[in-house]
Amino acid sequence: MTSAGFNPGGGAAAMAKMDYYFRYETRDFLEFDAHDKPSEQTFSDHPDTENREKKLSQLLTEYSCGHVMVHKADRAYKVFIDGREIYRASYDNAADNAYYFAGGLARAFHDYNSVDGWNFRTGKGGTVDFLNDDKVYKQLREIAFLENIGAQIKAYVTEAYKNEFNRQKYLYDEQKRFEAWQKIKFDALNAKKNFAKQLRINADIYNDYGQGELALKEIARALQAKNQDDVPECLAIRGRAKAICGDFNGALTDCNDAIAQDSKNLYNFLNRADVYHMRGEIELALKDIDTALKMDSEIWVSYKLRGDIFDETGDTAKAEENYRRCYELTEKNPRVIPEKYLEKIDADAYKKIQSQNKPAETSEE
Repeated sequence: MTSAGFNPGGGAAAMAKMDYYFRYETRDFLEFDAHDKPSEQTFSDHPDTENREKKLSQLLTEYSCGHVMVHKADRAYKVFIDGREIYRASYDNAADNAYYFAGGLARAFHDYNSVDGWNFRTGKGGTVDFLNDDKVYKQLREIAFLENIGAQIKAYVTEAYKNEFNRQKYLYDEQKRFEAWQKIKFDALNAKKNFAKQLRINADIYNDYGQGELALKEIARALQAKNQDDVPECLAIRGRAKAICGDFNGALTDCNDAIAQDSKNLYNFLNRADVYHMRGEIELALKDIDTALKMDSEIWVSYKLRGDIFDETGDTAKAEENYRRCYELTEKNPRVIPEKYLEKIDADAYKKIQSQNKPAETSEE
């Protein structure tokens, strides 16, 4: 959760909410007991909610490299930095306020090796602000402002770094856990027979949406997959991704390598055609599309790419001809055809899309 950007205190806050609900709100005293029927709701297979809160609170402390601790006293919550109380929350939303406040502190201690990373700064009236607008710090900064404790936080944080001794050990343990889980994930994914193929498809889709950097990440994973079944096509897809990212020379090198290794795969030629297209080498792009069409004249992508090229070069007649064939092969999917050509190819489909895209009119009373 923390690596995905969530507040490190969120888990403990959620358990505190569940514990409060069970203690003070629910009237169903059997809600958390086992039921005879499996279909009935039950929470009896979970550990005790209060213990889960304590465990998640301890994980928050570890995540902060040992600096931040939340102590629960009845319905009040206290937050400490290296044993020094910095904030006390009570009454409504006490758990949320304390854990999200502490979570912001924990995230900053985890991410920054020194107090410099906190970016403490003095504003109007002598108030001290810090960190940035990242959502994970929202409650921390808001509470610090409301309680006027920015300067105190700065003093405690500065002192904490001076006396730090847990950081390297914690980060080492964290890295080991990360590597262990990555291995489990890698082994599980690579056990799938079609894993490499799925990664290629993912990369190709990213390319279609112009997200070359994400495509490069997916194709790198595909090339490392145990069940790799088509390295040349991976290279061709990677070439197209490189072109999207602006590396036109690297793109052409990959596509040439792909075709050299497998000249029977028409998609290798189509990927190179798109690279030539992005490089502005139109004749070479059209030549590769023709080669692909000779291999299989029923692939709609070939006509779509050729239609795009003719449209860009001003040959609207040839563009319309290719878009018509593309439309037929996609079983009349209007979304793949530019609207100015769709109006000519299928007027009814064009009108339908126009009505769908038209904003709803509001009536005035």
